[in-house]
Amino acid sequence: MLRQIYEAFLADAPETIHRLSEALSRGDPVAIRESAHRLKGGSLNVGADRMAKTAQRLEIMGRDGVTEGGDADLGVLLEELSRLEKELAPEAA
Repeated sequence: MLRQIYEAFLADAPETIHRLSEALSRGDPVAIRESAHRLKGGSLNVGADRMAKTAQRLEIMGRDGVTEGGDADLGVLLEELSRLEKELAPEAA
């Protein structure tokens, strides 16, 4: 069961981060909030606390209508995704 959770997360997270990046580029606070919320939930499911906290900051930013200043957090998400792909992939196989 844990393996399936990891596989689902690794399959979904890159696309969710991509949608979040696009939402930040467009300045779309609703899409920022929705994508960040989805990523936060998936991150919590696999114990990716740093990713979840970063996604939560972006979720709050979107909720508050702020659409600028998320680039640093997006960079953190990409770094964490790379780390998690290396860390979780062996367990998912």
